Amino acid sequence: IRLSGDHNSVTIPFSVRLDEVARRARLHLRFTASPALLPELSHLKVSLNGQMLATVALPKESAGTAQLRDVELDPRLISDYNELRLQLIGHYTLDCEDSFHDSIWFEISPDSAIVLGVERVAMADDLALLPAPFFDHRDNHPVEVPFVFPATPEPRLLRSAGVIASWLGSLADYRATRFPLAIGALPAQHAIALLVNGQTLPRVLLEPVQAPTLRLLGLGPRGGHKLLVVQGRNAAEVETAAHALVLGQAALTGPRAQVTRLDMGRPRPPY
Repeated sequence: IRLSGDHNSVTIPFSVRLDEVARRARLHLRFTASPALLPELSHLKVSLNGQMLATVALPKESAGTAQLRDVELDPRLISDYNELRLQLIGHYTLDCEDSFHDSIWFEISPDSAIVLGVERVAMADDLALLPAPFFDHRDNHPVEVPFVFPATPEPRLLRSAGVIASWLGSLADYRATRFPLAIGALPAQHAIALLVNGQTLPRVLLEPVQAPTLRLLGLGPRGGHKLLVVQGRNAAEVETAAHALVLGQAALTGPRAQVTRLDMGRPRPPY
């Protein structure tokens, strides 16, 4: 990133997942400043979410060479969506100057980073939070959601998993996606399970259902890992629950919801 001119700036957005909270934050800044800048007047202002936190001095003896500065950021200012603003205050003369003179420049290396120390927090077992935590718009990392089956699944259950995976993939947009399979075991992360009455999973007590059902369970320490269970009396009802989920036709609130009605719409004509 190249800043030029006497008050040029750049705003860098970053976000924190819904199931995480920032406990520590630091700007790891690598840069090169113009050797023509006057150190007594020139500096870099660092602001987070509209509040100025620090200034970075530009000493004359290191001007024109690559430098490294670590700037501590107040984690109390960090929310779901954030903006880090870097503003160059640059002057090359004490006399009348051209604000856009070629000697006023500041280059930020791509090796710079915003380093966050986050703590995982347990979300409520509330279906209203979906698609989080399986997909979180705040997170721009690749999406990985394991699908869990109690035993080798029949084709209709696999098709239901494919429907949900397609939905998550469309939400992920530019992010890479991966949907590993787990048979008879629970991974140590957020996951989605598909099963019919009579099937069980380790350490999970699931009573039989009387209709297509969606439920959200908290597993692991303090319920930090969420398991979305798509369940029915048979594979057809599991498929109904999967379609209701991705079409947004189920009243999703609380830890459990039954699908009482599903409108798939008219079939699309061939094209």
